[in-house]
Amino acid sequence: MQKNLDFNLKSFIENSVFYPASGIDYSYISIFLDKGISNFLHVDYSVKKEEILKKFKTAFDASKYKLIRISEISKNQITPNGFRPISNIPLNDHENDRLQRLDFVRDNFKGVNFTPFALLVKVEYELEENDKVTKFSILHIGGEACATFEASYFTNGVNPKAVVIIRPSEGFGDNWTLFTNSNFRLYKMLEMNVDKNNQLLPKYLLQLTDFEMPGEMPKSCWENYQFIERHQSSNGEFLNLFSLK
Repeated sequence: MQKNLDFNLKSFIENSVFYPASGIDYSYISIFLDKGISNFLHVDYSVKKEEILKKFKTAFDASKYKLIRISEISKNQITPNGFRPISNIPLNDHENDRLQRLDFVRDNFKGVNFTPFALLVKVEYELEENDKVTKFSILHIGGEACATFEASYFTNGVNPKAVVIIRPSEGFGDNWTLFTNSNFRLYKMLEMNVDKNNQLLPKYLLQLTDFEMPGEMPKSCWENYQFIERHQSSNGEFLNLFSLK
């Protein structure tokens, strides 16, 4: 595994997909490669570094993708000037309740159960129609999603081009907040970037939504996004793609 790679976080995230509570999931990537987005920032504090490394080394063996390298990214490369929360979004009743009532949620929130890490994976593939070699990169950060968003996107005054919400672990899982609620901190930080840093909201939202009745249009968890496409991921799930109205 390569270390001390020359890495510029701001350049990486300027045309990127942000995937909180990603677990180990690369099944959706072709959806955004077709949209011209080739950088993917995954974040999850429930998967250990050793598990991610093992998966990275074999994930693309039976696919059209070819692994080029895996690099370890240092904390200083993610936050060269250190990190102090600046969004000033207070905890709401739902967040306070989960943090006070559920020990495993509180421990993850405080970083008791994991050691933060960052791995950058570089992959290439050939487009079948023209044999053009194309590359994409996945930066996986083992950390808390909202803090990672603030340290990477918000601190640099950048919003992602797309957000992916598939299994956010909001009900019986270990998530202390709600990614799917526009009144909670992830969406609020996206809005703050619009107001403070003259950014646009993400153009796309990819979501595993609830079952719809026949003829019913899929609905986004964020009200200002409209359904545009349905995709079947490489693991067989049906994902709905929404765009900003």
